[in-house]
Amino acid sequence: MTAKRIAQGLIIATVLCFGGIDGHAQDYKLFLMVGGSRVSDYQSFTELFIPFVSTYATGGRGTLGIETPLKGSKIWGLEGSFAYGQSNLELTNENTSPATTRSYGLRNARAAGDFVARYPGAIWGVYPYAVAGLEFNLLNPTGAASSLATSQGFAFEPTAKLGSQTAVGYNFGGGFDWKFTKKIDVRIDVRDHVFASPTFGLPTAQPSTAGLPWFPVTGNARNLEFCIGLVYHFGKGRETAPPAASTPSTPSTEQAPSTGSTPSSESTSSTPSTESTSSTPSTQSTQSSKSRKKSAPNPSAPSTAPLPF
Repeated sequence: MTAKRIAQGLIIATVLCFGGIDGHAQDYKLFLMVGGSRVSDYQSFTELFIPFVSTYATGGRGTLGIETPLKGSKIWGLEGSFAYGQSNLELTNENTSPATTRSYGLRNARAAGDFVARYPGAIWGVYPYAVAGLEFNLLNPTGAASSLATSQGFAFEPTAKLGSQTAVGYNFGGGFDWKFTKKIDVRIDVRDHVFASPTFGLPTAQPSTAGLPWFPVTGNARNLEFCIGLVYHFGKGRETAPPAASTPSTPSTEQAPSTGSTPSSESTSSTPSTESTSSTPSTQSTQSSKSRKKSAPNPSAPSTAPLPF
């Protein structure tokens, strides 16, 4: 019941955080990652004087999530993700010679909410970030593991019924994004997840009733993940290079014609107009002078008046 309430609280907190984000001009990131998963949970215990050792083999993991920046910040953001993968418990009986090992598959479905801190810019062409947050894990044995426990037992007991388990934990890590295209980045991500040691639904203390299986593990397991994936940017906040400043164009009448080019029509048409304007007063002066010469009397010309008799 406690784990259920914590999970509900995580969901409500995530919804409230995302609800307070301004949706305008935000650079949302949708990411998909795959990679390796290594659970570190070495346990050594004894059942009825028989020594056992349990470890985990390396498995695979896939993660799908979304990230959004906090309102008004270029550094801080929130991330929600869902991951699914499998790791195999290797249970070794050290009382036999040679030691015998049985493998029980364990699937882990994880929902996580993280705070993201990003460096405001690029370092050597990549964009680094760090994450930390809480998570909810649902651990289930595989069908093959359940069949193996039923037919061949678990630890000392000849038969066992495995079950699911929930575990609340935390994670931290980081990585970097490399800009591949305007909308797509390539991501390298490393995270460490810490949660309670898986018990496969078995009690950790010896039951009072004889013949019932138990798995006496204590402490926390650490799940280190190395992933590579793609990030898709959507929204209006993706940083792009600013456009180059353009030089304002100058009207063609003020530009000097280049060598070998035809002069502009305005320059060509303005020359005759200037010449015509400047020549107009000269033409009028010449015509007026000629008129005065024609109208002026000629003293040497004979008079045409009739002679009196």
